[in-house]
Formats: sequence, structure tokens, C-alpha cells
Amino acid sequence: MSGEFMADLLNLLFTMLLSMVICIMADAKKPAWFLLSSVMVFAFNANMHNSMFWQAGVVNYVYSTDWILLYLWMYMRMLENPERKNPPGILFWMPILGLMTGWSNENMGPAAMVTTLGITAYLWAKKHKRPRAWMIEGIGFSFAGSLLVILAPGNFQRASTIENGGWKDVFYRQMISMLTATAEYLFPVLAFTLLVWLVYCFAYGERFDAPQIALVSVAVLAHGAMGISPHYPDRATFGVMVVCVLLSISMLVRIFRKNPRAFFWMGICGAVLWIRSMILMLEIMV
Repeated sequence: MSGEFMADLLNLLFTMLLSMVICIMADAKKPAWFLLSSVMVFAFNANMHNSMFWQAGVVNYVYSTDWILLYLWMYMRMLENPERKNPPGILFWMPILGLMTGWSNENMGPAAMVTTLGITAYLWAKKHKRPRAWMIEGIGFSFAGSLLVILAPGNFQRASTIENGGWKDVFYRQMISMLTATAEYLFPVLAFTLLVWLVYCFAYGERFDAPQIALVSVAVLAHGAMGISPHYPDRATFGVMVVCVLLSISMLVRIFRKNPRAFFWMGICGAVLWIRSMILMLEIMV
């Protein structure tokens, strides 16, 4: 509506915001982390064209992931410090953020809502911290937004275009869809995250803390939710991929703090990923 130039500018700003949010949530304060996270989002993207350069795709995936992560961050901050003060005006803007989170796409929205529900329950049961009003607001409005997405007429229309067979055919089709997403679309970022975790755990003796476990929960729930979807396109893995990038960055930051010399290998890794992202962009242009 604002013209092609303004649309390009907004897309650039929201893409940069995504890397900024990743760095904020991972407590990565050096500019190099911003560059690394940006390169990883491009390099591990299963379909860069449809998720970042297609106008409808960039709104559905890049923009949506921005506010989904911001929504999650509000709750993950409470895991780090349950005594933390409320952000200014959160009672007024959390309903909007929660609704936008749930009303984003059919896997990341509900996954974020369920994870924040789990965080709230954990704080209440284990830390004896009663849920704050904005936490209840966020969960309620994100649930409402998720219902709007799941019950939208377009979902039923899309499901009607899929050839229905017996339960064996449906199960086989869904299994093939999930395996394809795991072994092809998400394989690069999953392999990288696993490698970082092995170094993080066995070389440096670190273990996942509560916020990192929450990130794993979001990724698993969002990926698993697509198992009941009639269609799992490669672009729909964008949100799970970004969460894996965030988890990897959070581990790499702690590795670097223990061993600053490890940044050399991170630089080599970033250069390789940059080359991969450039190759993917050239493929789109050609």
C-alpha cells in the first residue's frame, strides 16, 4: 500500500530487527554476533525466496517471527529473574502482542502459547511465583489468536484440496511430510545446532538452563504441530529454523565467554555460512 520502495525498506528493517531480537535474547552484545545471526538466518533458510523475498512470505514469516520472539522474551526474562520488574505499560500492549503472536501462523503461534503457559505454570509450581496479570493476558490473547488461525475458512479450503484416503494413506503422507521437513529442509540448522551443543556440553561442561529449554520446547512443538497440517511446505520451517539459530547463538556466546580464542573458529564458521548464503541468493537471482 505504501509503494515498492517503502515495502523494501520495511522488509529490510524487520529483517534487521529479527537479528537484533536474536542477539538480545541470547545476550550477545558484540556487533559480530549480529552479523553471525544474520548470516545464519539466510544460510539455513530452506526457501529464502518464499520466506524472505516474496512479499506475502516476508510478512508471514519474518515479521511474524519478530513479534513471536518478543512475546517469548517477556516470559523467558521471568525465568532468568522471577523478581524482575514489569516493563512499562505491559498491561496495555501485551494483549496486542499476544494476539499478533497467536494470529501469525499455524505452528509457531500455538507453540509459543503452549510454551509460555508452561513457563507460567513452572514459575507458579516450582518458584512459588503467582502469575502476573500480563502473563495471563498474553496467554489468553495468544490462544484467541491461534484459534483465529486454526479455524480460519482458508484452512478448511486448503484441506479440501488434499486427496483424502484411508487412515493409512493419511498417516503415510504425514510421515513423509515430516521426514522431508526434518531430513531436508531443517537438516542444515539441526546439524549445526547439534554440533554446537556437543561442544557446549562435552567440551565446556555446560548444560541447558531454563530459557534454553523453553527454546527447545518451542522448536519441538512448532515442528510437531505441522504433523497435523495437510501440507508442510519448506517455507513453513522458517520459525523453527530461527529458534534453532537463537539457541545456537546463546550457546556460542557462553562458549566465547569461557574461551575468547574460540571466536576465531566462529569467524571461520561465519565466513563459510556467508558463502552459502551468497550462493543461495545467486540461485534466486538466476
